[in-house]
Amino acid sequence: MTPQTNNSYTLQVAGKTNTVITVTVFGTPNLPKPSSLAPNPLSVTVGASGTLTATLSPTPTAAAP
Repeated sequence: MTPQTNNSYTLQVAGKTNTVITVTVFGTPNLPKPSSLAPNPLSVTVGASGTLTATLSPTPTAAAP
C-alpha cells in the first residue's frame, strides 16, 4: 500500500489469553515541494511578462490531476 496524507496502519498481535499487542504506524508521504525557481531573480518591466520554472523535490512520479 502507498501511504496517503493522514493514513495510518494498525496491526494487532494476539498473545497469551487477554493479551494483545497493538502497533500503529502513521504514513506521511514525502510530497514534492518547490526547491528552486529559475531565473532567480526574474526581472520584468511594466506591461511585460516573464516565465518562471519551478523545480520540485522529490521529483513527482505522475502529473497532477
